[in-house]
Amino acid sequence: MIKLRVSYLWWIIGARLLCPASMAEPVTTPATIFEGHGQVIYVSVEGGFYGVLGDDGQKYLPLVLPDPFQQAALRVKFTARLLNRSKGFRMWGQAIEILGITAADCASPLPITTTP
Repeated sequence: MIKLRVSYLWWIIGARLLCPASMAEPVTTPATIFEGHGQVIYVSVEGGFYGVLGDDGQKYLPLVLPDPFQQAALRVKFTARLLNRSKGFRMWGQAIEILGITAADCASPLPITTTP
């Protein structure tokens, strides 16, 4: 019985020494918030959805694009948070959460409200 306990203890110590990552705290990356300019486009695949084609050439897929901005060819200025998600079922663009958005020629931003 004592031999079994000692053997088990050595196994635990060995596992901890060989796998130090199991003792490390999880690594978190800070959210990437950025500002961008682009044009709203309608993508007619998978039932159709709106995305933003950035002036930087990137395709952005907002989780929620407010109704007043769901107009193809509308120029927008936006503040967004990049989401660390692989491409979803739409297989288009970088997923973003829009924090603020205005039409490119408007001065005041539309407040974004989210519902749970």
